[in-house]
Amino acid sequence: VADAGVAPPDRLTAALGAFVDARPGLALENKGASVAVHYRAAPEREGEVRARIGDLVAQFAPAHELQPGKMVVEVRPRGCDKGAALRRMMDERPFAGRTPLMVGDDLTDEFAFAAANALGGSSALVGRVARPSVATHGFESPQAVRRWLVALGAAA
Repeated sequence: VADAGVAPPDRLTAALGAFVDARPGLALENKGASVAVHYRAAPEREGEVRARIGDLVAQFAPAHELQPGKMVVEVRPRGCDKGAALRRMMDERPFAGRTPLMVGDDLTDEFAFAAANALGGSSALVGRVARPSVATHGFESPQAVRRWLVALGAAA
């Protein structure tokens, strides 16, 4: 797994900033170890965003990769994802020896769903999502997740 502390190169972040600044409706989010371009306010730009970010990553950050999400494309260190993070957490106290349950609603959660399943746990996709998922369960809404958690707490 790549070092989670390796931020995208400044040249990439600057190039993404220029790309975003020239296109109304796009937003740049610098997360430190990753950088994301959001296109929720300009969904018609999805193809352009994916193509340009792919070109810029190949040019400036070959040790990084694209992670598509809901109306966003994130650039992160290769091999650093929520599944790798979950696997690491499950090796540490207080999680070691426990069964993971991953609940999420985004494409970025699929890595953690797969890891939770592989570790003998379960996974749940939240919301009415029209895409394939490796999640073993589903909840209609965040409110349904809350109701389930309250019921689990009451039963414990």
